[in-house]
Amino acid sequence: MKTIKSLFFLCLLCFGASAQQNISTLKLKIYNQSSFIKNESNYWDAKRIFLKSEKETTILRPTFAIAYTAKNGNTHELELNRFDLSFISEKDELLDTINSNIVNGQEISSFNLSFRYEYTPSSKKSKLNKNGTFSVSYGVQPYIYNTKTIPLITTNFPESYTQIGASGFIAPRYTYQLSEKLFFDVNLPFNLIDFNFTANKIDNPTKTKSERKTISENFELLPMNYNLRIGLAYRI
Repeated sequence: MKTIKSLFFLCLLCFGASAQQNISTLKLKIYNQSSFIKNESNYWDAKRIFLKSEKETTILRPTFAIAYTAKNGNTHELELNRFDLSFISEKDELLDTINSNIVNGQEISSFNLSFRYEYTPSSKKSKLNKNGTFSVSYGVQPYIYNTKTIPLITTNFPESYTQIGASGFIAPRYTYQLSEKLFFDVNLPFNLIDFNFTANKIDNPTKTKSERKTISENFELLPMNYNLRIGLAYRI
């Protein structure tokens, strides 16, 4: 009889543990994303070839995300990775005692938007200790960037630049449970590929419509784009 009671109690414990693992959860997250990006490209004039190198280092950039873990243990996360809308006005004026003349200047408007979707299968999660979990996520990040330049003098022409693309990445992640509802999350999104279309248009009336616009496409394997995200998650 004691053996039957012990087995019954053990079954209840196992059922309780299984039920606890199969509860769907929803989490709100806030990250700080630090990144380092390096781009290199060649350009040339009539006689020489140049290498253009650009480096961008970001230390502080908060982002927001929502993560849903289904009953089967798979996690889906959607992050608003970037959202910028800005307007810049700059001009140079030649001053005299009577009036002023604009000799150079432009108005620039820019829009930058990107989302990040991550999928973490339960098969890629492992419990390291009582509160810590290691997992591997896979994801895609679509993005769009647009900038328009309106000159303030007639010798220059309006110009627009648009880039639309997406990058694929893999992200090792460590999650530590601080309390019943609060979690610490650190992960390293590592870009595997990046593909984008770029359109540049200069409204020069001396050229035909087809000559005013250039379209190009770019594909990069293992681009030099490194990220570190440290965040807090709150389970609703």
